[in-house]
Amino acid sequence: MNAPETRRRFLSRASGALLGLITVATGLPVFAYLLSPLRRRQDHSQWVSLGPIEMYPVGADPGRADLEYESRLGYRVQTETDSAWVVRESESEATVLSKRCTHLACNVSWKSDQACFRCPCHGGKFDRAGVVIAGPPPEPLQAFESRIQDGELQIKIG
Repeated sequence: MNAPETRRRFLSRASGALLGLITVATGLPVFAYLLSPLRRRQDHSQWVSLGPIEMYPVGADPGRADLEYESRLGYRVQTETDSAWVVRESESEATVLSKRCTHLACNVSWKSDQACFRCPCHGGKFDRAGVVIAGPPPEPLQAFESRIQDGELQIKIG
């Protein structure tokens, strides 16, 4: 048979339950706030300017474009710098290619004498359009979404 409930036992259990309820009531919002950036799937893409379109003449060798943009990871926002290759085949459009080889992400460079992009790590070669023409790269160079707006060449990052 159960022992009769004493006042001390009852107050001890009641205060423990009340303390637990207060802890949960105050802890859940704080916990949810701290984890909210991980739950949100926001589009952090942005258009980044590569400068005036005149900097990249039609038919010329691909030009290197340096860019700066904001990168977001959870609560952390930082400024990143990178570069890309701009190829102009017509007045109305430009192709912007990643500088990273698709084999092991080494930085490719344009070789005018060979009329191709070369990867120094394992000899990969890409034509002006970024298509693989030799070596181990499994895919063409990544092409960024680009646009010309108000005389500025822009690419979409993120």
